[in-house]
Amino acid sequence: MAFVGVIINQTAIYRIQAKIRPRFLYVLGMTVAFALGVGSRGESPWIPAIIVSYAGDTCYALFLYMLLRFLLPSSPRYAAFLGAFGISVVVEFSQLAHPHWLEVMRSFFLGELLLGTDFLVSDLFCYLGGSLIGYIAEYFLNRPVSQIKRIN
Repeated sequence: MAFVGVIINQTAIYRIQAKIRPRFLYVLGMTVAFALGVGSRGESPWIPAIIVSYAGDTCYALFLYMLLRFLLPSSPRYAAFLGAFGISVVVEFSQLAHPHWLEVMRSFFLGELLLGTDFLVSDLFCYLGGSLIGYIAEYFLNRPVSQIKRIN
């Protein structure tokens, strides 16, 4: 009977480790997306203009994807994809509204990062791209080793 208890306890440990590992990777992904997104916002001579224009919004959606996967790890990937893209689109369209209280929130650095300032159609494509990057990256990273084909 003690042997069965050891097996059950070992199985429980594996389950706990299986839940902790992906969450750690989501936190790591959020950290990288945040750092790249904020780092791309600055005017720098060594960062190409196209990256300054589009990387921040792409990383914003990628961050949201990772955040949703962190908060809801048992939800399907497509739900996180739709959620990240949907939240990004709602925030983008909220930039068409300019009530005083919202403008006050946008006047702070964090408010500007989270809510944005100006509506741009190109941002919608960036949000789609960022959500897709998260979805596709997670698809390929979660495949069993046996499904990965060897390239000769």
